[in-house]
This record gives sequence, structure tokens and C-alpha cells, in this order.
Amino acid sequence: IEQRIFSSLRRYWPPVVVALLFLLPRLFYMHVPFERDEGTYAYMANILSHGGIPYVDAFDNKPPGIYLIYLIAIRIFGHGIAAPRIAAYIAAFIASLLLYRLVLKLGGNSRGGLIAIALFALSSAAPIYQGFTANTEIFLLPFLLGGMLCLIGAATSRPQLFLSGLLFGCGLMIKQVAAVFAIPLFTVWVLISISGWTERLRALIPFAFGAILPFGLVELVFYIIGAFSDFWFAFYTYTTSYTSLFPWSEALRTGWSAISEILRRNPSLWLGAMLGLLIAPRWKTTNGSLLIVFAALFGSILATAMAKNFYGHYFVVMLPFLALVIGLASSKFLYGRSAKYAVSAVALLLGISIINQYPYWVMPPAEILADTYGINPFYQSVSVGQWLKRHSSRQDRIFIIGSEPQILYYAHRHALGPIFYFYPLMEPSPKQLTFRLETLAQLHSEPPRFILFVDAFTSNFIKLDSQSLFANSLLSILKIKYHLIALSKYGSVKVTTNSSQIAMAMRKPVSGNIYIFQMNIHG
Repeated sequence: IEQRIFSSLRRYWPPVVVALLFLLPRLFYMHVPFERDEGTYAYMANILSHGGIPYVDAFDNKPPGIYLIYLIAIRIFGHGIAAPRIAAYIAAFIASLLLYRLVLKLGGNSRGGLIAIALFALSSAAPIYQGFTANTEIFLLPFLLGGMLCLIGAATSRPQLFLSGLLFGCGLMIKQVAAVFAIPLFTVWVLISISGWTERLRALIPFAFGAILPFGLVELVFYIIGAFSDFWFAFYTYTTSYTSLFPWSEALRTGWSAISEILRRNPSLWLGAMLGLLIAPRWKTTNGSLLIVFAALFGSILATAMAKNFYGHYFVVMLPFLALVIGLASSKFLYGRSAKYAVSAVALLLGISIINQYPYWVMPPAEILADTYGINPFYQSVSVGQWLKRHSSRQDRIFIIGSEPQILYYAHRHALGPIFYFYPLMEPSPKQLTFRLETLAQLHSEPPRFILFVDAFTSNFIKLDSQSLFANSLLSILKIKYHLIALSKYGSVKVTTNSSQIAMAMRKPVSGNIYIFQMNIHG
């Protein structure tokens, strides 16, 4: 038994050490303030912790799995910025080990697996991918990699096929793109691994049952509590209406622009994968593995492009599969006469990645956020939230003309109603008019103590609709029922209540400022 234990330790300590080592850069970002997606999930976790129902008491279009992850992280690690970031570190660590196992399973060797881990772990936190955040993609990866690992080792094992489908199904409850990754992968696997349509159908049944089970259970829960229609609208209808906003011609231009920027600022993983694909016929892989890798890479591309809007963190889904290509290619050339060239190439790729990322490791949080997101009020959201916490009670409600739910999280306060960030009020959807009318009705019948106006186009899109009845109604409410009491300047750590400073800021408004309005005493 002892010999078996020591043998296992010798086999697994290298990937564990390499994963932990190359994930260390994530520690530099642990206390960088949330961006708005993280703020959304943290606020939804707070709603859950107070007994609220997602999609009913607070509206968002992500599956409930990400809210549960945030809730668990906050319960374990505390109510702070670091809690979900620690959970993201753990998810990246698990994904790294699964990636290592995939390299071995597909015919590569341990050296190739360690190279894949190093390049993936280092790239996964890069600011160009907004990788230091605790976004949905990093939590999705362990389920995609685990599902793929179970699938390629399943043969005709029904329990393993069920487990593979179950992992993909759990991934679907974190982000909808898990489905577009799993479908091409399973299709290619079943065609090359199993002969005869009857046997293929028998393999499909346990896989499909496992994949559908998590979704079915979630649907059942929302049906029992009377919220199925709200869940389905958020999960499917709103999401599909959002993706339809962008024509494919515009999506292709946006995607190419995003990839060009990635290649300029952090090209290592992509250059290595391109080189690996060029020599793909010479990989040391098992029969059919090459097609499996191509299917996984294709599925990750579909998952990245599904929304037709290429934010940096969308590309995180592709990173382990780019690293997988490099790991398998490296496995062929790390021995014999070509070894020194392969080692030099890998060292160069790692060196380029470290050189590109090092400035961010020593950069102040405000500069990291400004460089990554441009003019968005993420940095000062912490001080605004703390100010609101000091100047309000737990019963007070906050309405934000902007999409900055992280402020509500920092303040430990709830929004006026289910619409706690501004996008659903501005983006076309079947319920946009309903959302607007309900919000205006709440503002009149239950006026919040504070209204925040975020002067950032990316936060509220209000300039696109500045002449609408809705926008004019909001401004009318502010003018009649509220007065400006405080201001947070873009990039500042302070909230000022000095009337002369506020007046000066109003004369020369700066994008990124947050204006805090308080309800008049007599309404």
C-alpha cells in the first residue's frame, strides 16, 4: 500500500506543483475591485442568501449555477472581493489537472502535459482575457474538461457516458455555451469510436440523460415554486434576443478585432497552438484522438462566438484547448535530436507570456481596471458602496441609472426592484417595455432613498435613447423628487459631499463619474 501511495505521489506531484506555480499570478489580482459581471453574480448570491428567488426577485439571464458558486464562495471565504476570486483559483487549478490528464489520455506524455498546464495556467489570468476575474468561463472549464475526459475514456461504458453527460449538463447550469461545446464533441466521438447506428444510439441515451438531468431538476424546482416562466424567459428568451442584436457581419469584424488585440498583447498560447496544428499529423496520439482534439477546439470556438460579442473573458473557454494542442505537439518533439528546439520554443512562449503580463503584476488596481475596461467606474464602486452603507439603513432601497450592481454588493443593500442593473431596460427584448413600466411605477409608488446616476455610456446606454419617454421620465423624477448630495469622481477613492466641488463637477462633467441623489424630505 505504501509503495502504491508513493508511486501515486511521484506521478501526480509534478502537475500539482506546476499548476500551483503558474497560477500564482492570480494572487496579484485577488483584491482588484469587481467588474459588473462579478457584481451581478455577487448580488444574486446575496438575494439567494436572503431567501430570494432568482429571475423573480432579481433579474439576470445567467443560469443559477454561477449564483450558487458565488454564494458558496462567500459563505466559506467571507463577504468580500477575494471570496469568488479564491473560488476561481480553485476552478483554474482543477481545470489544469484535468488538462494534464487529457494530454495523457489522448496519447501525449507527462512533459507535454506539464507544458500544457504551464501555458494554460499562466494565460488564464491574463488581463487581455479579463482572466483575473471570477467570471462564468473559469468555473465552466472543469466541467467541460471533465466531461471530455469521461467521454473519450467511456468506450461503451454507460455509467461513464452518463457521468460525461452529467458534467456537461452541470456546465450548462453555469453558462449556456456548454451545450454548443458538448454537441460537436460527442458527435465526432460517437462516429469514430462506435460502429453501427444501433450501438451509437445506445451510447447516446445515457449521455443525453446525464446532460438533461441537471437542467430538468432546475426546471422542476422553478416549476414547483411557481417561477418556471421567469426562469425560462431569462435562460432562453432573453439570451436569444440578446444574441440576435448583432448581425454575423458585425460579429466577424468584432471577433477579428478582438483576436488581433490578443495576438498583439498576449500571443504565446495562440502562436504555440498554430505551430502545433501545422505539425498535427506527426503528433504521438492514439487512433482518432486528432479528430477529438479538432472537435473540442471547434466546440470551444462556437462557445466563444455564441453571443456574437467578443468580450475578453469569452475567450477563456478556448484557452485549455489551445494548450492541449501545444501539449500534444510537444509530446512528440521533447525527445531525441529535436528536444533542444522544442524546449527552446516552449521557454520562448512562456517568456513572452510572462513579459507581457509582468507589468500588471506590479500595477495598482485602478490602472489594471482602466487598462482592461476603459472608462468604467469599477474602482470607485467600492467607496461608493461603503458610503451608501454608512448613510443608509438595511431597509433603504437603491436605484442605479447604470449597470453597476457591485455597488449594491459592497453596500449590503438591495435594489429598488428586480431590475438591479440597467441593461434589461435598454436592450431590446420581449419584456423591455414591461420592465420599463414596472420600474417607473416602482419609482413613483416606492421611491428609493438614493438614486445613483453613472455617467458612463457602457454602463447605461442612455445616450442611445436619450429622447425617449422612459429617459425623460427618469430625468423628471430626479429633477422633481431628488437633489444631488454626493459625487464620486472617476478613479477616485473618495465620495465628496462638498457643494463647491459638486458644482464644479457639474459644470465640467467627466465620463465615469457617479452622482448620488437623495430623495427630498417631502418627496
